[in-house]
Amino acid sequence: MAAEKAAKLVFENLLTAYKDPNNIEARVNMSLASVTAGFAFNLTQTAAAHACSYPLTQDFGITHGEACAFTLAAFWRLNSQSDDPYVSTRLQDFSKRCGFEDGNVLADFIDFMKKEMDLCMTLEDAGVTSEELLDNLVANSFAPNMQNNPIEMTPSSLKVFYQSLSKSSAVS
Repeated sequence: MAAEKAAKLVFENLLTAYKDPNNIEARVNMSLASVTAGFAFNLTQTAAAHACSYPLTQDFGITHGEACAFTLAAFWRLNSQSDDPYVSTRLQDFSKRCGFEDGNVLADFIDFMKKEMDLCMTLEDAGVTSEELLDNLVANSFAPNMQNNPIEMTPSSLKVFYQSLSKSSAVS
């Protein structure tokens, strides 16, 4: 499975490539991960984390990769705990095949990598510092690929989701 191969390569090489840009093996493996992920996306398309990345880039100036990473762990946790056993089983099995105990451990590792690379971890880090900015972020996150998420997201559920990424009650 292309997505699984790409994910394994990222988990095994991203931090090394980031911390040691001269490590050719890690960089080659990250290039291979990128191409392989492209093949996977071509077949399945992207989902909620990608949809949410667009306004984070356009409205808050966060680079595309970081914007995609911003919600990835939280969406992985949400989706891998779906009430739909088909969805939760597939994501939990994917997590295990990538070398993690379960979906939460995989999501924790994504968060760990984000911290190691000093990426945005909270809404405030991303520049979302008011209710108005949060409401705009929610409204602008509904690109067509949001419909590909295995758990349906509504404006109200997405707002609650984003609020879970806030470090303060100032954005509530």
